[in-house]
Amino acid sequence: MKKLFVIFLCFTLISCKKEKYGSDLTGRWELTKVYSWLPVTTPPPGLTITFADNSFKRFAHDTLLYSGTYRIEKKKDCYTDRLLALVMDYGNGGTSVDYYEIKGDSLTLSASSCITDGSTSVYKKRP
Repeated sequence: MKKLFVIFLCFTLISCKKEKYGSDLTGRWELTKVYSWLPVTTPPPGLTITFADNSFKRFAHDTLLYSGTYRIEKKKDCYTDRLLALVMDYGNGGTSVDYYEIKGDSLTLSASSCITDGSTSVYKKRP
């Protein structure tokens, strides 16, 4: 019986793995739509954000606008079921927090529902 218990315990420990959030963000994403209290806007092409390891870079065409580090936090939103927040630290004391969702090749970054008139940005995965 002890051997069976030890085997079961080993199997349980081996099969458990820690969830790693944010690994699906890796790559380059181009901004395609912005939703806010204004009508839906289509931004000019070339506005991208690139995620690698725990860092990000925002570009306008080939010009670097911002860079910094990011982390994913489990954080309940006020009025929705959203749970994963993307926290971007810009290195100059500035920080932004957006809830994120990836479906297929689309990345959606949304302000918390606690904020009135918060915006939502939609990005498409680019090579």
